[in-house]
Order: sequence, then C-alpha cells, then structure tokens
Amino acid sequence: MTELGFLKTLIEIDFKGSAGNERVNNSHNPRMRHGYAQLGNFTIGQTESTFANLLAWPDTIPDAIAYVSNRQAQVRWTHKLDKDTSLLLSLENPETTLTNSSGTRVTPADDRVPDLVVKTLWYSDRGSLALSGLLREIRSDGAVAGGVEDSEMGGGLYFSGRLKTEGGNMVRFGLAGGNAIGRYASNNSFNDGSIDANGNIKLHMMYLGYLSYQHWLNDQWRLAATATHIQSDNDLDRVPDSIVEHAQSFHLRLSWLPLLRTNFSVEYAHVRSELENGLDGEQNRLHFSVLYRF
Repeated sequence: MTELGFLKTLIEIDFKGSAGNERVNNSHNPRMRHGYAQLGNFTIGQTESTFANLLAWPDTIPDAIAYVSNRQAQVRWTHKLDKDTSLLLSLENPETTLTNSSGTRVTPADDRVPDLVVKTLWYSDRGSLALSGLLREIRSDGAVAGGVEDSEMGGGLYFSGRLKTEGGNMVRFGLAGGNAIGRYASNNSFNDGSIDANGNIKLHMMYLGYLSYQHWLNDQWRLAATATHIQSDNDLDRVPDSIVEHAQSFHLRLSWLPLLRTNFSVEYAHVRSELENGLDGEQNRLHFSVLYRF
C-alpha cells in the first residue's frame, strides 16, 4: 500500500512462442502475455485491450471465428462511478493494417497517435455488461506509394455481456461493428481498410457477433454451444475478389470437472468461410484439452 493506492505488478508468460522442430525436441520458446503495473486507478504496461471483455469470452477450446481480443501496451485509468458501474479510459499502442490491390496485408508501422478506448462496465448479481468505444487514426506514410502520406479517422463499438440463467447456467454474447476494428477482432482476420496504388486509404465497415450458452448437466459435467459470425464490407474497386467476405463457426464443447481447478474437455468445431468471388470452404475439427488452474 502506498500514498497513491495499492501497487500491484504482474508478469505472465506462456510457451506459445516460436517453436522448435517436431523431429527431435518439440521445444517452444516462452512468450510474454502480460507485463504491467497497477497503482491506484492506473494500469501501465502490456495487457488485454480495454476494448475487449474477457468476462464475455465464448466458452470454446480454440479461438472462435468471431471475437474481440488484443494484448498490447497501454495506459489505463479506471474510475468507479458507483458500486455497480465503472468507467475505463485508455491510450493504447497503435498499429495500422491495410489490404493493398493484390490482397496482401500492409503494415506501414508509422503510426503516431495512440488508440483511444472508452468503456463502461455494469455489474449485478445476474452478471455483467460492457459497452466499449474505440477511436483510431489509420495512417500510411509512403508504405505503398513513396512520399504519399494519407490518414483516416475510424472507430467502432462493442457491446458484450455475461448473464446467469437458472441452475447456474450462463449466456455470453458480443456484438461489434465499425470501420477500424480490424486488428482488434478475430486475430486480425480482416484489416482496417484498403490502400490503393496511389497510397490513398479507405476504411471498411466490419461486423461480428457471437452467442455462447453454457449448461451444467450436473456438478461435474458441463455442455457449451457457441455460434459466431464475422464479415467485412470490402471495396472490390480497390481489393481483389479473392479475399474473405465473411466467416462463421459453430462449437459444441463437453467438459468434465472432477477436481477443483481441473477441466477435461472435448469439442467439435465447424468453420466455414466465403471469398468475395463466391468460393467457399469448410472445416470440421475435434479438439481435446486438459486444464489445471494454479
């Protein structure tokens, strides 16, 4: 405890960094997930974006097709408006991602203005709700056309929640949309916009939604069903028709929790995507996981 409030620090790593080969050692390098300090109402460092809401995360083993998540450096201020409501403001690391005329991702890496996030959180005995707003400058300074500088202001909204139902069951949901949420959603499956051969930027509207229902069969067995959808309004005058227009996924997960903090799960996932030219593809996957929380 300090004169300015509680001082807390957290460093978290996993082993999902660059991997070795599968012939001999199957090694994995450590990777930092979180590294931040909290002092009073301020959080400084790398952690989950304020735009995201992990309380409303879909109950799936792999990442669903449509979700909102991004870990990055930020400065965050949190203020309790009352016992049930909090206001969060943050300035976060900027990074522009654009699609060029050949369908390739361009990352100019010359951003100058931090992303601004405003979020309100509501809590109750039945769960929680969150409304997040995002404002960004999407910028390119000669990344495509030498000496040509262009920028556009864009943003997005994200409404999400986690609500309890009868018997301890849970509904999680999320709806997001905007013309600059590209890299904040679905592992940057869609970019923020496009850039033409002359270096001019145009932002693209993007939408996503998901619904996840978690149902307890008894005190050890739990079933979860999740459906997700994401799409982008691409400008085909600027990008080729070989890029993805929309994608969906459906997940059915069965979990067994025989011991405290232990979870054995099996999940079936069906994923489908369609390109702007009408070509589509489907994939069916079976996942297994063992989780111990310590």
